[in-house]
Amino acid sequence: MNKKWVIRYHSIQSDHILATPQFDYAEYVTGTEVQVIERIVTEKVDDWGNAYTRESKERMFGFDFISNTGAVDYTEYKEREFIEL
Repeated sequence: MNKKWVIRYHSIQSDHILATPQFDYAEYVTGTEVQVIERIVTEKVDDWGNAYTRESKERMFGFDFISNTGAVDYTEYKEREFIEL
């Protein structure tokens, strides 16, 4: 069964030394394995043309993939529940 994933891209909007990546956009994908996400993300580049890489299996700075001026994290998509008023 295919799982649904949310891939969130973040980029650094400032040249300040303490700048942190800010949310830029998200993609919603389906796939059975995490390798699908790795392939999708590593084929993309950030705003300045730097490739996203995964340095280790642990998350770095709260992100799964990082580049020189951006970061990516992914989570399993959860269907939203609406409350009827």
